[in-house]
Amino acid sequence: MNNANQTDSELLATLSSLEQYFFPKGMLIKSIETLSSLKENIIALDHALLQLSKTSNFSSQELEYITEKAFELGDALGKTELEVLSSITAASSAGYDLQESIKLAEEALKLTNISSSITDTEKALEHLEQIIKNFGKDSNFASKINDAILGVANTDAINFDTLMEGAYKLSDASNNAGMSLEEMIGLLTAAYQTIGDMDKVEGSMPTIFSNLKEVYKDTENVYDIFDKLSASWGNMDAPSRDAFLSFTIDENQQDTFTAIMDNWALVEQSVYSASNSFGSADSANKTYLDSIEGRTKSLKNQLHQLSDSLINSDFTKFFLELGTSGAKALDNLLEKLGSFSTLGTLGAGYLSSKGVG
Repeated sequence: MNNANQTDSELLATLSSLEQYFFPKGMLIKSIETLSSLKENIIALDHALLQLSKTSNFSSQELEYITEKAFELGDALGKTELEVLSSITAASSAGYDLQESIKLAEEALKLTNISSSITDTEKALEHLEQIIKNFGKDSNFASKINDAILGVANTDAINFDTLMEGAYKLSDASNNAGMSLEEMIGLLTAAYQTIGDMDKVEGSMPTIFSNLKEVYKDTENVYDIFDKLSASWGNMDAPSRDAFLSFTIDENQQDTFTAIMDNWALVEQSVYSASNSFGSADSANKTYLDSIEGRTKSLKNQLHQLSDSLINSDFTKFFLELGTSGAKALDNLLEKLGSFSTLGTLGAGYLSSKGVG
């Protein structure tokens, strides 16, 4: 017990000496206290990895790789590694393999950065996953969904959240009608601009698709029917249009169909924008990263990375080595922390409390 007390006293004396030589009063001790509190981050990380291991068959090497990717994606997306791990766990639980889970988690988190209403990662995953499955695609399709919807939502016709919700609900019927993601987006955008109610628009379209398939039996893609009808729609007089609608489209869906036909130029423009939207989501994500929220979460993720590098098998050795000369102790600090700027960040709370900086 006496030896332990002696060791503690020697360590405190060394830290005090080092502090007086290199730092303002109290700053080093405050930094060490901050480092100690970072242990909580490791506990949370361990818990997140435990949950992931319970829902997957990932090996220890794969879990280590996932941890590294979580920090990497956290930096790229302005998220903490715990948010990334939670998303990967949810994707893995849905049956996706390692790389698919990482890719889907990345796009779901990106979606939450872009959207103003879908801020919950589980909800973002649900939307992407349903659209992916309904179109019979794999996880790589998730980035196309974000890009395509954002590429059209950048216009005045519709916003991102409204179009995402419409795509989420209509994707199954659209795929059954032989349409592509981009074609579905074009129809939703044109109809919504006139109707102004996405629930009504996406609720009407499955019946419209069925009506058209029933009349034009040999057509595999219903979008092609819309396209052919658009060529003659503008030349029809009012009685001819009424007769066509009465014969082809159910009465409750006629205003939605008419909105699409009247706005066919917007349909084609939207399909083009969706088809040439690669990188749109990444650009929007950069805007998020420059925001206060993005910068705050990015810093938090970096501090968690520091926790992960410090709280390991070398942690005790790190403190014991502080019992050497002040110069050697500083070398050890710099080796662990990387730079004075990192240590300065850790001491920021202390400096702020003293009104410095």
